[in-house]
Amino acid sequence: MDIDFQQVVAELVRALRGRRSQLALSRRLRFRTNVVYAWERRRRHPSITQLLTLAERVGVDLTAAFGSLYPSKPPAWLETAGSRTDLAAAGSLLDDARGATPIVHLAELTGFSRFALARWLGGQAEPRAWEFMAVLHHTTHRLTDFVGAFTQGRPLESLRSEYERVEAARRVAERFPLSQALLRCLELESYALGSGLTAHFAAALGISVEDEREMLQLLEATGQIRKADGRWEVLQLSPLNMRLHRETAHLQRAYWASVASARAPDVRDALCAYNVCGVSKRDYEVLRRLQREYLQKARAIIEKSQPVQRVALLQVNLLPLVDDGGA
Repeated sequence: MDIDFQQVVAELVRALRGRRSQLALSRRLRFRTNVVYAWERRRRHPSITQLLTLAERVGVDLTAAFGSLYPSKPPAWLETAGSRTDLAAAGSLLDDARGATPIVHLAELTGFSRFALARWLGGQAEPRAWEFMAVLHHTTHRLTDFVGAFTQGRPLESLRSEYERVEAARRVAERFPLSQALLRCLELESYALGSGLTAHFAAALGISVEDEREMLQLLEATGQIRKADGRWEVLQLSPLNMRLHRETAHLQRAYWASVASARAPDVRDALCAYNVCGVSKRDYEVLRRLQREYLQKARAIIEKSQPVQRVALLQVNLLPLVDDGGA
């Protein structure tokens, strides 16, 4: 769906204001004019630092809001940053969101100039809040999650349809985790050029034709696929974040770990390696950081990889087995 990022920001300002008067909040932000009124009416647009300052003033935990975008432990810069409302914090967040995506590609996605993006990512210039939201959406596809961290999970009206779509898609993935693999099968070049039949996907994934049919129906019902010229077409949808609920995230990780364990021994091209090791706590954190960097680069490659000729399971594990409890 097309998102009106300026409207998102205007509604977010209104949601953050709550029962406070526009003038009182403007004064609290040290403006002499009723700037909050202008922001809500879209006559003016707050910068990202102005929006973050507003959020902090009304009690939003910015560390938690920023941290909601990270798959595991927040980055070191977020834990040690003196302020979450300055240019450096905003730039670091966008740079992390970008990952390994080239600025040239990001410029094509967002419509912003490479020069402006480079300055925003480097914390040398300040984007308006709606520009920040646009970049965040195109790099993480998790704008509803980020905004939800500011509104206690309540969706904004301008994002309601997007929020409902994402939540419905998550429910399908929770019920049928392999539906995500089936989606990727529908992107295969051989399927697009072939007969349009999907029965062989069921055999390859180890599911029944009946289960495959039900998954396809649910994927269609939630707007993730549609039928065109006798073939299923995967719509341009956001990657699903399944980590919002701890128990759901745990079950999803356990499920895909079991898939990898069951299939790896029988797959000729599988790359499986392990290392049972003893390391210091400091080096354990170094390994965690390397994993995050690797996943960021891998996701950037996956996002641009065309044509789709293979559906793969990329899994990375690092977990403590025994801890001596020392410092």
